[in-house]
Amino acid sequence: MTEAVEAVETVVRGKLVIIGNTGVEPDEVRLSKENGQQIIWKSDVGTVRVMFQNEETPFKEDEFVVPNNGATASGPPVRDSRDVAYEYLIKRLSGSTLDPRVFIDK
Repeated sequence: MTEAVEAVETVVRGKLVIIGNTGVEPDEVRLSKENGQQIIWKSDVGTVRVMFQNEETPFKEDEFVVPNNGATASGPPVRDSRDVAYEYLIKRLSGSTLDPRVFIDK
């Protein structure tokens, strides 16, 4: 992990999710709403769209765009739903999709 990425993780109190050629790492993320944690998606495979299904999202938004070789933060969770799994899709320009999950703790 580069120093710049580590600095971004620290500043925004986030957990890094890498979108790469072999999938998403980690596949599941657990965030603390109380601590204001958020996801930082980083794409190494081109611009991707992160989409939560049926407007079921723990965040203010239900869709995020992650630029190629860039990063996008989710913002802190706005829902209080402990131990609920929020599934989301990551859609690549190639058309392939991935389906990781996020859990929110208090």
